[in-house]
Amino acid sequence: MRLPARIAALLTGTVAAACFAAAVKGLRSLGQFTDPALRSDAKGFVAFWAFLGCIFLAIGAASWWLTRSEEG
Repeated sequence: MRLPARIAALLTGTVAAACFAAAVKGLRSLGQFTDPALRSDAKGFVAFWAFLGCIFLAIGAASWWLTRSEEG
């Protein structure tokens, strides 16, 4: 199945927003942990989801850029 580049850009933007939402949720829950090991694991959770959000954002931006360069 082939997706047009604009739809791919919008879908990756949506997935990136979901990843960043998970990262923010993890950041907001850091205050709940008193155990240093759990707090460290929660920081890893936040970093993982923020990293995935950045990857999806880059893929979406590249797809959008390719769409714009083909038109002009």
